[in-house]
Amino acid sequence: MKKIFYIVGLIMCIALVGCSNNSSENIDNETQNNTESVTYVMTEESEDIDSETNEWFDITNKYQLSIIFINDSVHEVQMKSEYDYSKASTTYVNELYEDNKATLVDEYNKNSGVEMSISKNDKNIILESAYELQEIDNATIKDYIHINCGLDPEKYNDDGTYPLSDLEKALEEKGFTKES
Repeated sequence: MKKIFYIVGLIMCIALVGCSNNSSENIDNETQNNTESVTYVMTEESEDIDSETNEWFDITNKYQLSIIFINDSVHEVQMKSEYDYSKASTTYVNELYEDNKATLVDEYNKNSGVEMSISKNDKNIILESAYELQEIDNATIKDYIHINCGLDPEKYNDDGTYPLSDLEKALEEKGFTKES
């Protein structure tokens, strides 16, 4: 069932990635003054099977999505995904963390405009990713973003940004709520 984590993690993180270190280099000073952000959150439950005990257990998945936009055009999306594996064995959590660190994160970071990291806090696995929309040139990543948060590949602006209203609508349809 590790594949569930890989697939969900890959989809969520690819879909929600941006490169905050590079974004300010791409935006002139006047435009930086118009930069705004909005945050969306979602919590969902899923289940997995512990490879050590062969028992099913519940997982709480928390997602926090920050959207960086200028004049209603999304330039960057950052996501933090936290998976609570407190009901799994320590061995399973450690193996899952190491597998994802060695495969998922390395694969993600090979793509232009994508930056991902993974950390572990007790039995919580945390994926943090950033996605610079104007830098992504990989169709597979754009497909995952479409699946995960609704960024339709046909609706991107000519400059590689995405319409804010379309993204907000897609996120709300997926169950995300806007933080006030």
